[in-house]
Amino acid sequence: QGKQTQCGYDASGNAKYCFEKPAEDIRPGRIIIDPVEDSNPVGTKHTITVIVYGTNGKPMSNARVKISHTGANNFNPIELVTNTDGKASYYYTGKNTGTDTIVATIDNLSATAIKKWYTQPLTHR
Repeated sequence: QGKQTQCGYDASGNAKYCFEKPAEDIRPGRIIIDPVEDSNPVGTKHTITVIVYGTNGKPMSNARVKISHTGANNFNPIELVTNTDGKASYYYTGKNTGTDTIVATIDNLSATAIKKWYTQPLTHR
């Protein structure tokens, strides 16, 4: 595991030589949260998407990202795993007015988003 076989071919397509080379060592190179800042009324659902790119600049699949929430609607940390597009999404419903700070972390990289929750004014009919 962790190795790739690479072969050279002659003009007729026959393998002339083959050798094993180590698989490319790709580590997380960049992480972003989308949206970085947003506001919603209390009681609505907010979706957060985390995107992880490898050191090769391509989306990184199966990356484990830790998410922490602090603020008006804090909850225990969660862990997400990115899909083949390097993305992982989740949502939550704000129950309290105020500001949440969301931090996504992988290895020594992190990204931060701010989520503001407000109360809708009452309308009279």
